[in-house]
Amino acid sequence: MNNLKSNVICFSTLILLAFSLNSSAQKIIKKELPVAVQSKFSQLSPGVSNEKWGKEGGNYEAEYMVGKVEHTTVLSPVGTLVQTEIDIKPALLPVPVLAAVKKAYPGSKIDEAAEITDPAGKKSYEAEIKGMDYIYDISGTLIKTVKD
Repeated sequence: MNNLKSNVICFSTLILLAFSLNSSAQKIIKKELPVAVQSKFSQLSPGVSNEKWGKEGGNYEAEYMVGKVEHTTVLSPVGTLVQTEIDIKPALLPVPVLAAVKKAYPGSKIDEAAEITDPAGKKSYEAEIKGMDYIYDISGTLIKTVKD
């Protein structure tokens, strides 16, 4: 019986590990980036040299600090801007977004928040609650939900 219990625990641990490895971004060193990605990032963020790179969903993601604020730039493999993201304090989310979150998830705490901008300049807002990212438009309409 103890052997069966040990096997079940071991198998469960392996499954959880596989899911956690699959869901996180793959870390990449700068010299492994396509030239187009490096070039576009340098153009968009001149002077930034402290970025950490990852690959997620086929795109390249640079995370870096500007002052005390975390920024993220997402680029396609050919160097096209996908989106930028700037961390903000949850209290700074637009009022309609805060109201929508409060209504949908009463009593929940927003762990992290961000302002997301697409290449056309359209903004959306991310509210992270218990490991889930909820993306809203400026009017407070839920656009999508993503497991963080």
